[in-house]
Amino acid sequence: MRSGPALVCAALVTLQLGTPLARTALAADPPPGAADPAREHERGALYQQGVELAAAGKWSEAVERFRKVVEIRASPKVLYTLGEAEEHAGQLAAAKGHYTASVAAARAGGVRDVADAADEALRRIAPRVPHVTVRLDDRAARARGSDTRVTIDSRSVPLETSIDVDPGPHEVRVEAAGVPPFVRDVQLAEGQSEDVVVGALERPPAATAPPSPVATPAADEHRTSPLIPAAVGAAGLVAGVVGLVIRLGGQSDYDAASAKCSGGVCPSDDVAAAGNGGRNKMIAGTVVMGVGGAVAAVGVVWWALSFRSSGPVQAGVTLDGAGARAVLGGTF
Repeated sequence: MRSGPALVCAALVTLQLGTPLARTALAADPPPGAADPAREHERGALYQQGVELAAAGKWSEAVERFRKVVEIRASPKVLYTLGEAEEHAGQLAAAKGHYTASVAAARAGGVRDVADAADEALRRIAPRVPHVTVRLDDRAARARGSDTRVTIDSRSVPLETSIDVDPGPHEVRVEAAGVPPFVRDVQLAEGQSEDVVVGALERPPAATAPPSPVATPAADEHRTSPLIPAAVGAAGLVAGVVGLVIRLGGQSDYDAASAKCSGGVCPSDDVAAAGNGGRNKMIAGTVVMGVGGAVAAVGVVWWALSFRSSGPVQAGVTLDGAGARAVLGGTF
């Protein structure tokens, strides 16, 4: 491997502003004056900074400068210099790629010395570059869908393909909709190849939710609280007492008016009206007293049955021509 100073000397001797390069496809030289002078000045300054950083052994920083030079305008010589800096920085996969691009660009441009130097560097570094190949076992291959995505260090890669990586740790991840992701960390040394076989990428069958069990609550959960029928009974008793008071008041008014009337003839309209009002009070009081009695009876019976019912007891009172009737229902 070349030393830092050797790299700098070689770069300074061979560097000429070459032709633009788009990846590995060499384009034609720009016509005189076509290049942006400001950008070309920036490019030259960045390259000089990269050379100085490489001479100081600051290879990672030199890589950053040389990559910016390539972004402005690439040439076979700059690609070769970038590859050398990446090789020194331990970025072997990137260095291999730039050496390959430099060989292709130099041969296309007829720059034989650069093509020979890059080709020699490529032969030297190729055996040192680690490789990762991601494969699926038979079961996972059958189960995977078209949405399966494979990444190495978050970079999408194809299956069954040897991928150049740098020495060191790497995360292999395989993801597909509906299945848990497959994740494996691998540690690779220079020249090491690793086959990562992915298993357990089987899509589970569509889950069928089991039928919900029918809850069978304990009888006590449905049993009516005794306080409710007791309150109903008390309300019915109060209504019955109110109805009785109304009836007795009406009876008193009616008797007083009747005493003033002889043979069904009252001495005045006021006395007749008082008698009729008393009679109406008697009727209303009787109805209220009947409803209150029915409600009180419902409350008493409901209260008694609530201790024996295995389900909720339903109670109600209906009124018809025959009077008030109590209705009870439940499971006993």
